[in-house]
Amino acid sequence: MSMINYASREINCKDELRAQINPMGLPDFEGVAIEGKGVFETLSCVSKLVIKALT
Repeated sequence: MSMINYASREINCKDELRAQINPMGLPDFEGVAIEGKGVFETLSCVSKLVIKALT
């Protein structure tokens, strides 16, 4: 399984971007590195996917 993390500067219209590059509805998260926004959510999702893949 996969997930997508968007950098805030890439997002002009989040719904349009999601429709174009994430048509399968994978988990996706907006991130703002300088503010730490989305870091925990992304890490949590990745961790769960790794555990799921290993079990």
